[in-house]
Amino acid sequence: MCKPICSLLAVGGMMMILSMPLAAQEPVTVEAAGLKVILPDTWIFKTDIDHGDYWEPTTDVFGDGTLAVCAGVPGEDPSGMALPGTMNAKVAFISPDGTVREYWGFYDDAGNPYIDNFNTKRQTGNPPRIACDRRPGGVRYIVGQEATPWEFTEFTPDRWTSPFLYDERVSAVQLFEKTAAGPKPIIDVIEPLYYGTEGAQGGGHMRFGGDLVFLSNGNFVVVPEDRTGNTVGGNAAVAAIYNGETGERITPAFVGTGSGRNREIWSNVVAFKGGFMIRASGELTTFDNSGNVLLSLLQTDLSSVTDVGRADDTRIAGNINHEFIYLAGENADTEIIVTKINAVTGELVKEVVVTEEYFFDFMDANGQLPFSRENSATDENGNVIITWDATLYGSNPDALARIFNSDLEPLTPTFYVFNNHNSGAEGDKGIYLHEGDVAMDGNRIVISFNGTFLDPATGNPTPKEHTLVTVIENPAKPMAVLDWELQ
Repeated sequence: MCKPICSLLAVGGMMMILSMPLAAQEPVTVEAAGLKVILPDTWIFKTDIDHGDYWEPTTDVFGDGTLAVCAGVPGEDPSGMALPGTMNAKVAFISPDGTVREYWGFYDDAGNPYIDNFNTKRQTGNPPRIACDRRPGGVRYIVGQEATPWEFTEFTPDRWTSPFLYDERVSAVQLFEKTAAGPKPIIDVIEPLYYGTEGAQGGGHMRFGGDLVFLSNGNFVVVPEDRTGNTVGGNAAVAAIYNGETGERITPAFVGTGSGRNREIWSNVVAFKGGFMIRASGELTTFDNSGNVLLSLLQTDLSSVTDVGRADDTRIAGNINHEFIYLAGENADTEIIVTKINAVTGELVKEVVVTEEYFFDFMDANGQLPFSRENSATDENGNVIITWDATLYGSNPDALARIFNSDLEPLTPTFYVFNNHNSGAEGDKGIYLHEGDVAMDGNRIVISFNGTFLDPATGNPTPKEHTLVTVIENPAKPMAVLDWELQ
């Protein structure tokens, strides 16, 4: 059922309601949304072969202002040729001046970049993760990936047999310092839940799946989805906290839910000022920086987001400089909404609909709006961006976004993230952008999606599942509300 269209117009900081004719509108471009592009569409981690499924990018921001993107890539042979049927990861660091530098995601026990296959069990395995120290001047970061390091001589197989015996893919993690000369490993690759303890994997996966994040005190927490049963049975969010300077373990593995139940997880781990939240199958648990449970909340008590399963399409956002969590997902009408929650008190602060009502003209015969893969990020001032993909023109989804201030008032209309997009005027260009991620600070926003797009240099389509990134200026930097008009 279509709804009448009412949209906002912001002029001189005052909001006015405009009545619009019932006709499907098209999201505006970045520039038409009043935003400044700092890094235009940029293809990173280029190879001439298709990349694997599920290799969605992940993003973060260093405290020194550097932006980070990590994504799955195929391994390479010594000559630099990509190896089909392999899985590894790379990281890209984007300097404030827009310079992009790429590095391999993991380094072997000899301190050399590891370029070969990193996962023999599932070469289209779940995507890698990156998390950065956001404290002022922070330069340390962690990378995580589903992998089988215990099988490769570069990672000393003997150290994966005792006291804990590994036999399946694990959530491999490594801590680095970002230096002018490139990544400097602080620790060897580890599996963060059970490495160095007694026991056996027993064929159960440990996977991302979960997520990892730096805390406001400079330590970090890793939360894979653990299927080994060593902490709790079933598919469960299980966590451990590590020293962010040395990489030493601080806590043993612990269940990532206040209820102690084995709830599934897909991403959905964020830090806030003084603690962190894990969202696992609709249970929202806040912990202090030491891993003590503060609150155990149910999503259904706070938000109209309906998906309380693993929810690959529903994400939370947080920032170490404030105590608010933003939950983005779809309501019962499949509109995208964002819910603001106080992580310390557990109170609902506010909830708004993100997507304008003109999207109801794109509803399918089953009453579903064409949205997927909602994601979110918030800066140190509580401003928030929501990204998602939507199939509007043609058969493939495009990357969309909208930005709000800390009171959840819109700073932009919905806009196409990239110059690469299908359109009502030009039709389906064969662009396919999905599975995105976003990070922001008070100055800039980095957004990365994967799929097939037009090479910005040649205009030719890329191979499948490659990584596209852009950087835009945070609109809250120059003023609280932009002047924009609907296109």
